[in-house]
Amino acid sequence: MPATFVYPFTKVDSEIIRPMVPVIIENPFTNLKFGVYALLDTGADACLFPAFIPNNTGHNLKHQNVKTNVNVGIEGNKMPTWKHTFKIHLLEFGTNKVVWSAGRILIDCVDHDNVPPLLGGKGFLKHLNIRFNYKTSRIVIELPDKA
Repeated sequence: MPATFVYPFTKVDSEIIRPMVPVIIENPFTNLKFGVYALLDTGADACLFPAFIPNNTGHNLKHQNVKTNVNVGIEGNKMPTWKHTFKIHLLEFGTNKVVWSAGRILIDCVDHDNVPPLLGGKGFLKHLNIRFNYKTSRIVIELPDKA
């Protein structure tokens, strides 16, 4: 039977709640890690990180050897990004216990902090069974069986 974990939604203000989970983001080249809450974004094809993530884990965001990309957001706005490799470790709510880890993922990073860390389909969400219950403000994540 797969392990199941429950997370509360994060209250942003009196009327807004968001499905965010605690993660540790690791640079696999420096082993520097950064703990943060990240948004489970079912509308995002892939993960996207703000500048503070690569900056705090030892990546040089705009290094000349870093691959670049242009992402298009929900409003059609084009956003330049820089691709960096990370590992994402999902934590159990209220503890520092890692309950699941994604392998190395190439993630687009932006040069500002105007977005939260987004966990999208490619590299993260596609591996998990996630149920959102807005009525109870709970996220239920069922982990994949270990091979």
